[in-house]
Amino acid sequence: VTGKGLEAQLIYSPRPNWNIKATFGKQKTTYSSISPELDSYAAIRLPLWLAARDAAGVRFWDPPNQAVVDIPSVYWASGVVAPTKLAKALEGKRTRNQREWSASAISTYRFIEGSLKGYEVGGGLRFQDSAIIGYLGKAPEPDGVVREYDPDRPVFDSPKPAVDLWLSRTFTLPQFFNRHIRTKVQFNVRNAFEGGNRLEPIAVNPDGTKSTFRIVEPREWYLSATFMF
Repeated sequence: VTGKGLEAQLIYSPRPNWNIKATFGKQKTTYSSISPELDSYAAIRLPLWLAARDAAGVRFWDPPNQAVVDIPSVYWASGVVAPTKLAKALEGKRTRNQREWSASAISTYRFIEGSLKGYEVGGGLRFQDSAIIGYLGKAPEPDGVVREYDPDRPVFDSPKPAVDLWLSRTFTLPQFFNRHIRTKVQFNVRNAFEGGNRLEPIAVNPDGTKSTFRIVEPREWYLSATFMF
């Protein structure tokens, strides 16, 4: 795999108590140098396998009166050549599950006067580009087996923006052992609009059927406290 990317970050404070940060990223990874060792190995070994015979003159490569699963030539075609051709068809193409673009923004506002002094509110938005979760296959070969991907027919997922929210309050506890303890209590909601309880496909078969799924993380609530001595 070959990859490259860049990232940019912008921080802006409209007011001393109001901060905004935005981050943008671009990544690109492609398949490269797929199985060169296998090609070299096959070039040396395949002629030997084709020529090998037992004492009775029966060919090792395609012996008669054997179950299909026990015939070396059948295993080589279906278990080695077929998946390798599928992989090689994607050389130079974007890798699966790689999101080319990503962006996030967070904003925090701290109240410094009035009845809300000591409170802080904030929110964040996370966005990701769609990712390739697979490629459709080309037409089956005469034996009915699909042995090549169509690199021009990718299948993408459908990501949704994610929203995070938080609220905190900073205050001073009563004096303890002659020391004032600054305390910050914060309540966070992660993935505020995600109900969860669903599966999301992350891989497809060459015929387009979904093959692998992940559990989507539901909304999370949590409370934390920080003590500063």
